[in-house]
Amino acid sequence: MKTPLISALFVANNEYIPHEKWLVHMSGSLSWTPENWSEKLKGAMSTGDYSVQSLIDRQKHIDCLWNEINHKLCDISEFYSKLNFVQKGSYETLSRLVKKSEYTLSEWEAVNSLDSLNYEPIHSIFKRIEDMIILDKNALLSLKPDDMYIWMYEIAAEIRKEMMAV
Repeated sequence: MKTPLISALFVANNEYIPHEKWLVHMSGSLSWTPENWSEKLKGAMSTGDYSVQSLIDRQKHIDCLWNEINHKLCDISEFYSKLNFVQKGSYETLSRLVKKSEYTLSEWEAVNSLDSLNYEPIHSIFKRIEDMIILDKNALLSLKPDDMYIWMYEIAAEIRKEMMAV
């Protein structure tokens, strides 16, 4: 939990991410931290009395910290969406495919790696015909939340909503 969360804080401050053993210590010197950073971080790292309530409290602290860091990262990158910052890359890749709907393999490689085609939500909504990558709009429109992990489905749902608004 702590390494990705605190690393994201360093990214939000446009700072080099230090070695894992220094993350917590050096986070206190960053120019921006979430409100009550030290207290919330202690709460996020505390196992309490190992009760279910301690777990719930810990999860609330982690969620609160992540939401503040996520908001900062979205502001910095000007990613204004209902999605989280960590969904930005997949969202942009899927958006690119939807806007053009057909790419040759070499065109796709110029803007994305071919590996990106192996990951959801893109994997479920394109067809490869010879050297062409073609969006299957029907597959995109028929996706259901049970078809993939929810955070991936959220990306596809956001893209669909944007398609319908046009």
